[in-house]
Amino acid sequence: ENIWMTIHPPVLFIGYALTLVPFSYAIASLMRHEYHSWINRAFPWALIALFTLGAGILLGGAWAYVSLTFGGFWAWDPVENSSLVPWMTLVAGLHFMIISRRQNFAALATYILMTLTYVLVLYASFLTRSGVLAETSAHSFGDSGMSGQLLIFLITFFVIMVVMIAMHARRINTSRADMLL
Repeated sequence: ENIWMTIHPPVLFIGYALTLVPFSYAIASLMRHEYHSWINRAFPWALIALFTLGAGILLGGAWAYVSLTFGGFWAWDPVENSSLVPWMTLVAGLHFMIISRRQNFAALATYILMTLTYVLVLYASFLTRSGVLAETSAHSFGDSGMSGQLLIFLITFFVIMVVMIAMHARRINTSRADMLL
């Protein structure tokens, strides 16, 4: 019945989905040992994901304000907070992307934040769809029978992130001149 509720879920989902693109660029660049070229290609996608995810969060807050009369955002809801945390790591990741374009010291932080953003999106999806928070969250949709699959998916991508970054950590922040030698 509320226009904000009609728009909020698809916009938030699109924002979540768009975080996969910078994650994929980061992991692919680690596999190819090209530690700096991915940033320029991933930056526009990360920026679009930031605006879309932020819009989805704001639309959800507008809906809560109008429909639920809670006075705005549901600061007490763990699922809402779990959608805000990836947005914050995405903001930090974008800042480090900008720094990494000119200086090499921020490249490792860029990798960590951009891949962590996607893993946190998976975690937010797990909290919403697994039924873990069925008693405490207004966003929980109950157990859809996918808890195990979602948990395996989340753990798999977390392990991929940690292993790939750990394997390449020493080489990520080397200077571009050293990379050419």
